[in-house]
Amino acid sequence: MEAFELLSQALSGRYRLVRQLGQGGMAVVYLADDLKHHRQVAVKLLRQELAASVGTERFEREISLAAGLQHPHILPLIDSGAIATELGTLLYYIMPFVEGESLRSRLDKDAQLPVEVALDLAREILAGLEHAHALGIVHRDIKPANILLSGGHALIADFGVALPLAQDSEARITETGLAVGTAAYMSPEQAAGERNADQRSDLYSVGCVLYEMLIGEPPFYARTAQAMLAKRLTEATPSMHRLRETVPVELDQVLARALAKYPADRFASAAEFRAALRTGGPSPMSAPAPVPPPAPLRRARKLAWLAVALVCAAVAVISGVRLRRGAIHGGPQRLALTDLTAGAGDPTIDYLRSGIPEYLVSALRRLPGLDVVPMSLVRGESAASSPVELGRALNVTAVLTGTLSRFGGTLSINPELVEVASGRLLWSGRFEYPDTDYVGLIPAVVGAIADSLQLQFPEGNRGDAIAGSTIDPVALDLLLRARHIWNRGAAGAPGDSATVDSARILYQRVLERLPRNAEAIAGLGAYYRISFIRGWAVPEVPAQELQARGDSLIGLALAIDSTTLPAWLGLVIHRLYLSDDFEGARDGVERMIVLDPGAVESRRLRGVIRQELDGDLDGAISDFQKAVELDPSLLALNSLASGLMAARRYPEAVAALERSMGIRPSAGAWTRLITAYERLGRHADATRVRRLVDASGGGAAPFEAALAAGDTAAYARARRAEIRRTADSLIARLSRADVTPSERYNVAELRIGALLCELGDSRKAMDLVEDLYHIRPRRLRWIVTNPDLGCLRQDPRYLPMVKAAGLERYLRN
Repeated sequence: MEAFELLSQALSGRYRLVRQLGQGGMAVVYLADDLKHHRQVAVKLLRQELAASVGTERFEREISLAAGLQHPHILPLIDSGAIATELGTLLYYIMPFVEGESLRSRLDKDAQLPVEVALDLAREILAGLEHAHALGIVHRDIKPANILLSGGHALIADFGVALPLAQDSEARITETGLAVGTAAYMSPEQAAGERNADQRSDLYSVGCVLYEMLIGEPPFYARTAQAMLAKRLTEATPSMHRLRETVPVELDQVLARALAKYPADRFASAAEFRAALRTGGPSPMSAPAPVPPPAPLRRARKLAWLAVALVCAAVAVISGVRLRRGAIHGGPQRLALTDLTAGAGDPTIDYLRSGIPEYLVSALRRLPGLDVVPMSLVRGESAASSPVELGRALNVTAVLTGTLSRFGGTLSINPELVEVASGRLLWSGRFEYPDTDYVGLIPAVVGAIADSLQLQFPEGNRGDAIAGSTIDPVALDLLLRARHIWNRGAAGAPGDSATVDSARILYQRVLERLPRNAEAIAGLGAYYRISFIRGWAVPEVPAQELQARGDSLIGLALAIDSTTLPAWLGLVIHRLYLSDDFEGARDGVERMIVLDPGAVESRRLRGVIRQELDGDLDGAISDFQKAVELDPSLLALNSLASGLMAARRYPEAVAALERSMGIRPSAGAWTRLITAYERLGRHADATRVRRLVDASGGGAAPFEAALAAGDTAAYARARRAEIRRTADSLIARLSRADVTPSERYNVAELRIGALLCELGDSRKAMDLVEDLYHIRPRRLRWIVTNPDLGCLRQDPRYLPMVKAAGLERYLRN
């Protein structure tokens, strides 16, 4: 029986379904007669897959919030319910049927509305939101399709359902259709996956709707959601006055504030936004005058400006800055920065070689008319032998390179800006600072580059743009050191617990100075999360609280700055390893690649997804190889080796693992290396590694004896006993109370299963997999795509379980 018929039967006596009005990605809408009140209503029936995902209890909880909204510009909720049917539970809600059309329909007919009409509608939408926000309710899906027009007035529809549908429908930003349409109106923090976006997210969406009413399309519009996100994060709000002269220039100022990238820079409330639109004069429509900061902060700002001025003057007069004008004219400029070269090879300043350029990239991206290439892409062009070659490979206008050194207590930095087309030196400078107090460096270099490239600033904005690149010098140094240390300790090798704890201390010191620094908050969240995954103890924090703490901090970092790459990394790891939100992890990785196309962890994690979830070994190996090219770290090399081992490309896997062991021996590397040597028949090399990782020699002795005697049978018995001991030891770990998530959900599923398959014990391997499947059913996908677990297919329980999970298509490996 069809859903229409089932719903008709269930509602009979109260409502009579007449016909279908429309449908979208989340619901089907029917026209119905209200038999008791003799009126027409609209019945929205959630699609079955969404109803199953949302769940009855949660649906009713969200709907009950919407039922409390009573306002002239909010479409009221009449009724709702859940019906158990042969198709599953049907979830529906009922609203008045509005004679008229949606704002979406109106804009499809009339691309632009009269200015006063658009302002009136925006003010009415904001009035409705003001009422909802006062009750603690955020809509989260303001868009023209959810604004109904009745008698020329606005009614906000679909309160209370946007959040659960957006979270549970998996209609994420990478999908097409509805998700892409909605993305055009999402705030940056909501598009970035922040699920606790507050009322300022709704205000951003209203700004997008108002912009479309006046201009004919949303701001930052593009054909794909990823492109929209990229434009939203990198471009200034387009001027409406330039595109349509009848739009007051003052309105540009209002919209610029409503569409600010960071929530803190937007209107604080719907009432404030509405007041800015209500007054027609230039003064009220300008951004409100900032509240004067406290006296100590005012003094600090004056000192920062003074420091910048002194640095620039000192550079120009004492250090001999050379600035050549007239080199570049017209059009947007494109710039690449290289890592600095340590003049004396001083390891104590190694973290500054890459850290300073990366912060310069962040600062330079704020300048108008300048496109800055991500550092990760620059590092990928290792074959370039000169700034000009590098610039040509990256298709940039100019390249900034330089050296740094430390003598005594003085840090010396010598940057050079080279024009790619001519090979000429546009600018060079020499900066000297007492040790790490290099606060003036970044704004001084930013200003010099802006002048060299002749960037055009709106009147009065040059100083603001350059001053915005200033950061507390102590905090900057702490961040650079923390990032450097974290990258060394994230692989999980022996001693890494202490290494990441050192990074944690540095991040906490940053937050003592800058409490809302997104990178430090994300770093602290990542510390708690990796401690939870690896089972590392954290003083005064119970193990069961580590994950929640990490989640909260990473969410806060994204709310403060939705472009914070470390926070995105933490979110992806959570989705991939802890919550089994695989499509969410995939979307998060793609978002990371949009933010920084060459980020090492973006490539590595995309490789993990391709290998473990899709069974696409060629694609995975390609991503792993790119990650190693960008940064041959333990994580990148071990991931590459994993992909090569799965593809049975053992000689290449050995090369990657030997590089990894050369950096630092880790359990993941040496166990794979022993296996790879064994598969290649290189028994002496395998035994050498056994001796290396076991100083007592107990593990290597039987193999050494067998090799010395030339007894291949004894060697095979020793190998089988080694595999059995390892499998039994790991299985025993699973029964312990202190087993860590990384052991249970990675080692247990993959490594133990592979060991048992190698022993030919498919029944025991299947018992283990079946137990784990009942704990976390979605993790079965990792097993189905793993070529080392092929023995499971011999067990009669395996194929039915795979079919029931809908994973049969992944059995091609």
